[in-house]
Amino acid sequence: MNISELNGVCRVDYYPGETTVEHCTLDTFNQIETPVGKLVPQYSYGEARRKHEPSLSFYKSGALKRIALETQEEIETPMGVFPAELILFYESGAIRRIFPLNGKLTGFWSENDERALSKSMKFKLDVGAFECHVISIGFHESGELKSIGLWPGEVIVLRTNAGVLPVRNGFSLYESGAIRSLEPPYPLEVMTAIGGIEVFDPDANAVQSDIQSLMFDEEGNIIAFKTTNYKLLAFYKGAETQTIESAMLPHPLSDQTFVKAPLSVKEDENGFEIFNGKATMHFPKETRFVVLKDYTNGQVQICDIMSDV
Repeated sequence: MNISELNGVCRVDYYPGETTVEHCTLDTFNQIETPVGKLVPQYSYGEARRKHEPSLSFYKSGALKRIALETQEEIETPMGVFPAELILFYESGAIRRIFPLNGKLTGFWSENDERALSKSMKFKLDVGAFECHVISIGFHESGELKSIGLWPGEVIVLRTNAGVLPVRNGFSLYESGAIRSLEPPYPLEVMTAIGGIEVFDPDANAVQSDIQSLMFDEEGNIIAFKTTNYKLLAFYKGAETQTIESAMLPHPLSDQTFVKAPLSVKEDENGFEIFNGKATMHFPKETRFVVLKDYTNGQVQICDIMSDV
């Protein structure tokens, strides 16, 4: 797209050190041709919920990368028609992700205000059928569904090799349609490579739907997870027994409070990688683990003790 063909360009951002346009912001009506048809990029910013953001973003090749829409539009996707206020594209022109809503949360526009504009959507997939409110829908470049991000408070149920599991925040799929990752809404006991354990991440990222804390390979085996309130004993030949416990980290909102980080466990062809919140530890494939409940309170308050003696 030639930016000189656009009307009302009020701001242009270039790739660092280059003359190639990366973003541009409009303040006048334009209707442009996109990979999904003719659309009107955002050009008004007066409403409380409207983000003041670039109307259009481009790849270095000039291909459209992102378009924020002036009004919500019905968009034809590989899965059917969905409403969108923001669309991301692959450089090839294939849809990468759509956002039905693109409001700005402030003191004047709350999450509840934004959610009230959300429409419930129905999905029928190989891993389950459900109806819910979604934040975003992501696609592989081939057009196959890649991920769905859920609104806070939404819980759906999906079929996995670990059983029928409830899901919050979102989930992702391989191009084959097999489950890649999901986020449990509460501690769920599943069988992992280190044994039966309750998987859960209390601080799971609710925005990123592509990678969640419970991950599977394409055959359905659990290859990564996070867990709280557990510690592990690691046994392997030629090494002393090692105890793996969660680190206590400062609370982001209080220097006087420490919280327990979840243990993050990943398995690959080389063995196990475990992150306790501060340090990453590696263990060979032949390691045997014992899973123990950790009854330490997940939050510790620092107390200043003074004495007159």
